[in-house]
Amino acid sequence: MKISKIKISTLLTLALLLSGLSLSMPSVAKDYYVRSDGGSAQQCNGLSNKSLAEKGENNGCAWNHPFQALPPEGKPKISAGDTLYIGNGSYQMGHGAPGAGSCSSDYPWDCFMPAIPSGKDKLHPTRIVGEMTGKQCVNPPVLWGAERSSRIINLKGASNVEISCLNITDRDNCIEFYNPEKFPCEGCVKACQRDKFPYGNWADTGLYAEDSDNVVLNNLRIHGMASQGIHAGRISNWQINNTQIVANGMVGWDGDLAGPSSNSGTIVFRNTEIAWNGCSEDWKTGQPLPKSCWGQESGGYGDGIGLANSGGTWRFEDVVVHHNSSDGIDLLYLDKTAKVEVSGLKAYANAGNQLKISGSAEIENSVLNSNCSSFKAPLMREGDLCRAQGNTLSISLFSNSKVSLKHSTLTGEGDCLMIASCKDESCNGSEKIQIDSSIFVGHKDWRAGDQTCLYWYGDGLVQDPFSMKYSLINDVKDLNACPGEEMQCDKKPGLVNDSLENFDGHLLPNSRAINSGNPASSTNRDVDGNERKNIPDIGAYESL
Repeated sequence: MKISKIKISTLLTLALLLSGLSLSMPSVAKDYYVRSDGGSAQQCNGLSNKSLAEKGENNGCAWNHPFQALPPEGKPKISAGDTLYIGNGSYQMGHGAPGAGSCSSDYPWDCFMPAIPSGKDKLHPTRIVGEMTGKQCVNPPVLWGAERSSRIINLKGASNVEISCLNITDRDNCIEFYNPEKFPCEGCVKACQRDKFPYGNWADTGLYAEDSDNVVLNNLRIHGMASQGIHAGRISNWQINNTQIVANGMVGWDGDLAGPSSNSGTIVFRNTEIAWNGCSEDWKTGQPLPKSCWGQESGGYGDGIGLANSGGTWRFEDVVVHHNSSDGIDLLYLDKTAKVEVSGLKAYANAGNQLKISGSAEIENSVLNSNCSSFKAPLMREGDLCRAQGNTLSISLFSNSKVSLKHSTLTGEGDCLMIASCKDESCNGSEKIQIDSSIFVGHKDWRAGDQTCLYWYGDGLVQDPFSMKYSLINDVKDLNACPGEEMQCDKKPGLVNDSLENFDGHLLPNSRAINSGNPASSTNRDVDGNERKNIPDIGAYESL
């Protein structure tokens, strides 16, 4: 059959068009699987949730380790928008693990997964997901670091990523950088072996990120790391949901990359616990070891969250922050472009300040209890207890900064329940801190021995920025007059328990706070999620 030149030309054109279409069509996201009874990357393609023994055609079975998908010092075998499902089990992360053949004992700290490939966009993220039942994280796989690995999850340059349902830890009770010769404390804390290989079953950081946008962390437990739970800077638009950052040896969340570290967008912490950081953990029981807690005067750090200079909107919703060996949440280095939004925060028993903020902020339905001398660990020096004067709430202002605190309950044994200062030389009297429908209960100042004060301002502020209304104040010093509209001062608020160690801010039936709040500024629900009445109660809790 003779084919004309015209037909050949037409066929070639059609072929080129089809080729162009195929090149322009987006790749289809794939699901990959890891399970402990799977095989290596040579034995299995990871595309089937089958064991090695069940292997189907074309090596259709699961990989036996996350390193098969994300090999250290190698190229990821998953691509943008793919999902890697990790089945229940225990997976060593570091030198000696399956798939870590390229790692060297000369520098095993570099034995960690490459950065997770960025997703296509925020609606089509790359996902790393542990074993779940429906939408419930029931039995998360354990990813435990070993041989001084620098990190377990790597989000360097990774954007549009979701990490869900993982237990991230190591298997050693040691704390990195603890110096037993300089600060001896037999039986208190173990120093990590850093001198020679083998280093042991410890790892530095649970999750590392930089230059990372649109990341969601769901149902993670990051605990017992030798240094940091999360080390993240230059991030934007992150969500941290239903996560625990607990008992990491130096710090819970470290936002300082030792260089430019400023964040942007909105960073949301929701239903998250941040506790016992600056302490080690018994890896066998998963419980913090209180005797191991150490502060800055012994060479430690201990913030629950600490940042370098940063922008961004930092939002905390129903977050619990407690027993960190320095400050609970330290946002004092936010710049004038940043904003803080707090709702439902419970912060207590942190050794420094419970909450530090900078610039403009909105705080509501929160309970802050600065029982800052509660750490009785041998390595906690006197200067570590109630450090930075142990103030419950510390506020640093720029010119025209606006801070709102309403329907909250504050107590403590620091110098003051609230302090305010100017962040730079710009303050001109335009700065405002508005207090509404809140309870303040003073105690004996642990350092000075007199009563804690309600608030103090200075350090560059040209006039008093505080204004108060519909609030109740008791047991504070230097309250010469009851400030503001509809105030109740020097009156016991009627709390279930107003002691520091067993503080319970719920209201007794005869509490003066009941039906005494400001209807015009009421929140819809209280810190427990109970609906507010038309005439609300004062404080974080609404009577039932």
